[in-house]
Amino acid sequence: MISCGWSTVFSVWPVDGLSGSRNITNGPLHVWSSIFSNDGRTIATTSSDQTVRLWDADTLSLKKILHGHGNEVWCAAISPNGNILATGGKDQNVLLWSLAPPVPPKIMSDDNDILPMFSPDGRYLATTDPASQQTLLWDTDTGALLATNLVNGTGIIGFSTTGDYVTFAGDELKLKFWPAAQILRPKEIRLEIPTAIEREFPIFGLSPDRGFFFAIDATGLICVWNAENGKLLSSFRGPSDFIRNAKLSPQAKQIAVSTEKENLVRLYDCMTGQERDLVGHRDFVSRLDFSPDGATLATGSIDGTIRLWNTIRGESIATLPGHMQETTDVAFSPDGRTLASLGRNESVKLWHLPTLRELISVSESDAGSWITFSPDGRRLAVVTEKNTVHFLEAPPE
Repeated sequence: MISCGWSTVFSVWPVDGLSGSRNITNGPLHVWSSIFSNDGRTIATTSSDQTVRLWDADTLSLKKILHGHGNEVWCAAISPNGNILATGGKDQNVLLWSLAPPVPPKIMSDDNDILPMFSPDGRYLATTDPASQQTLLWDTDTGALLATNLVNGTGIIGFSTTGDYVTFAGDELKLKFWPAAQILRPKEIRLEIPTAIEREFPIFGLSPDRGFFFAIDATGLICVWNAENGKLLSSFRGPSDFIRNAKLSPQAKQIAVSTEKENLVRLYDCMTGQERDLVGHRDFVSRLDFSPDGATLATGSIDGTIRLWNTIRGESIATLPGHMQETTDVAFSPDGRTLASLGRNESVKLWHLPTLRELISVSESDAGSWITFSPDGRRLAVVTEKNTVHFLEAPPE
């Protein structure tokens, strides 16, 4: 039995009455409520310090502190199946927390320098073998390796819009499509090339909707094509300095570029080439990601912070504290309400964007360079310094 009241302490009492209570200090402020999990192994307490704490019911040792509420947390309840903890309080929000046992991670090979790619239906994950540079195709449900393929002189950039093909690009001025379904034949699309372009593309990629392809040559010329037919849509001058990262927005309306020598982000209109400079970071910008509607750009920096920008006005919306060291990647969830961030050799964090609060922080001592959400938002693929990628998975509903 548990009891708590207008105090920083809660008490656990034996039901046989043969011994006294054990008193535990919850935190710096008052405990409002306490509850056992359905299996009796965990105690959850809510507090005026805006946290929910989970305790081992046998040892009364602290297992986890849950952050997310913006004011005193007053009450808690557990779902009938024991998998979900609901909490509410003075901030007038009800938050849901998973109590389900963690899902064993699926470990897959991936080059730490290359982003893993989900198919549009989330069924497949395409990665790059760090030793052979072969493309590896994985089943995301079972973790089984389905196929390997070697496409010389090219780099993986995603899937086709239908998901039937893995898409590659390189310095051959064409897109290559390798069939994910083995019954299909490989195909190529030649790109319409402006006369001024160099023959090497240090930076290239697809738009989030997979309908557009961009490449930046060694002189800083930015080109955007229709990925379905190779038609050139626009070309304009970008930065000539070494580019750290570039990201195309949905429907190829804008492209964001960061370089090695600047602490800012250059945001270009893809039709006019007009440039806006997004100034605010105190060190190089490592990664960029557009929200699903393209209205917000998230940037992660070596300064550890995360910034959110309005892409229409080119103005800063908010700054999130991010990580102790470099924020190596940022990624929007498919519904645009959550932002994931990756801290090198540190952690993965999830941020609730409507309130700009940190929802959860998961320790990842081997965290590497990339994170990406699955299309349904229930999986987060994390690339590690050990050249592997594994999943963080949302609990079953």
